[in-house]
Amino acid sequence: MRRPVQVVATSADQSVSTLELFVIALAIPEAFHNLPGGLPGPVVIALAYFVLRAMHLVLLWLIADGDKVLRRTIALFAIGKVIATALLLVASQYHGTTQTMLWAGALASDYISTYLVDARGWRFNSPAHWAERHGLIIIIALGESIVAIGVGVTDLPISWPILVASLLGLAVCTALWWIYFDATVRYGERALAAEPPETRPWLARDAYTFLHLPMVAGIVLLAVGLKKVLEYVGDTEHHHLSQPLHGIGLFALFVGVVLYLLGHVGFKRRTTPLECVPADRGCRAGDGRTACARPSGPGPDRGPGRGPHRPGRLRIVPLRR
Repeated sequence: MRRPVQVVATSADQSVSTLELFVIALAIPEAFHNLPGGLPGPVVIALAYFVLRAMHLVLLWLIADGDKVLRRTIALFAIGKVIATALLLVASQYHGTTQTMLWAGALASDYISTYLVDARGWRFNSPAHWAERHGLIIIIALGESIVAIGVGVTDLPISWPILVASLLGLAVCTALWWIYFDATVRYGERALAAEPPETRPWLARDAYTFLHLPMVAGIVLLAVGLKKVLEYVGDTEHHHLSQPLHGIGLFALFVGVVLYLLGHVGFKRRTTPLECVPADRGCRAGDGRTACARPSGPGPDRGPGRGPHRPGRLRIVPLRR
C-alpha cells in the first residue's frame, strides 16, 4: 500500500510544482514593482514559493515513512523555508533597498538552513540522476543567455556589427557549455558514485547545491551583459563602435564569466581533491623538500572501483632527494 501512495504523491507534486513555477514566472516582472489594478505581485510570488516548497516537503515526508532520522532532517530543513517565506511576505510590503535586503535575507535563509542541517540525515541513492538534473539547469541557463542575444537587437535592423557581435556571444556561450559538459560533468557523477553512502550527501550538497549557484548566477549576468552589448553595438544612432563599453553591460559581461569560472573551479576542486604523494610515485623535486599533488578522486582513467573519493583529505609526504 505504501508504494501506490508514494507514486500518487510524486505525480501530484510534479503537477503542482509545474503550476507553481508557472505562476512564479508570470509574477516575476512584478517582484519588486507591483502594478496597480491586479493582484499584488510580490505576495503572489511569496505564496507560490511557499506552496512549491511545502509540496516538496510533504512528498519527502511521505517517502520517509518509517525513517525517523530522515523525517527529523526534513522537519529541520522546513524551518529555513518557513523563514524565507516570511521574509518574502514582509518584503512585499516595502520598496527600494529594504525590499532588496529582505529578498537577500530570504535567499540566505534558504541556503544557510541547507548548510546547517546535518547532511547525514539525507538519503542519496542516484548520483546519475542528481548530476543530470543539475546539468539540465546549466543547459537552460545557457539557452537563456543565447535568447538574450536576440532580445538585445529585436528592434534594430540587422547589420555586420550585430552579426559579428552575435557570433562572438554565441562562441562565449559555447565555450562555457564545453567547459562544463566536456569532462567536468562526468567527473562529478563518478565522484558521487565512488563516495561512501554516509558522506555522499555532503559532496552532493557542496558540489551541486552550493557550487552550481555561482555558475548559474554567472550565466545570468553574462546574459544581461550580452543583451546590453548587442544593444550598444546595434544602436549606431547613439553609439559608435570606436567608443569603449561602460556601465552595467561591461560589468555583467566580464563578472558573469569570472563568476562562472570560479564556481566551476570550486566544483572541480570539491569533486577531485588533491593528494600529496611521495617521490617514488611519479614526482621528484629538485631540493627534496617540495611535495607533489595529484587528484585523488576518480578521473578519466580512475573508475569508481579504484577506491572511494575522500573529500577534503590531504596526505602530506615530503619528497626524498
